[in-house]
Amino acid sequence: MMTTADIIERFGGSSAMANAINLVDRSLRPRGRKVTGEAVCNWRSRGRINQDWYPAILQAATESQVDLTADDLVAVNLSSRGFCAVNQDSAA
Repeated sequence: MMTTADIIERFGGSSAMANAINLVDRSLRPRGRKVTGEAVCNWRSRGRINQDWYPAILQAATESQVDLTADDLVAVNLSSRGFCAVNQDSAA
């Protein structure tokens, strides 16, 4: 199962992920804010990413050619809260 750390590493680390997010249109970032490498490190430490950042992260992934989907983000956050993400293809 993918973790928050795995997502961050797909971008090349905390600073690289923050830089990629800050390059996307500010309308996709919560209240137009920029994110710091330290904030991304905090996401890693907590094991979850605030969903307000999802649109900016997904756009950054697209622009940076990082393989990441909304389902990946949701599954990571659900698992960090003790929920089990179910693969709809295998659910009967």
